[in-house]
Order: sequence, then C-alpha cells, then structure tokens
Amino acid sequence: MMDEELILLSPGPARTSQRVKNALLRGDLCHREPEFTGPLSRIRR
Repeated sequence: MMDEELILLSPGPARTSQRVKNALLRGDLCHREPEFTGPLSRIRR
C-alpha cells in the first residue's frame, strides 16, 4: 500500500453559492435515519 496522500482531481473551479457550501457541511442523510422522515414528508406535500 502506498503511503502517499490521494488527491481527487475534478474539473473546476466550480463556483457555488454560500447556501450550497453550507448544505455540503451538514453531511449525508440516510433514508433509514429518523431525521429523514420530516424532509421527505415536506417534499411529498
């Protein structure tokens, strides 16, 4: 195994709004977590 740090290279720079950047800080929400129910209900309405 290599001891070097891996770097993800993607096209960019990608400009995003502060709202998007803040949303990315929250982390993922799994559909099996209880916190998923509220947003899903609002989306369905």
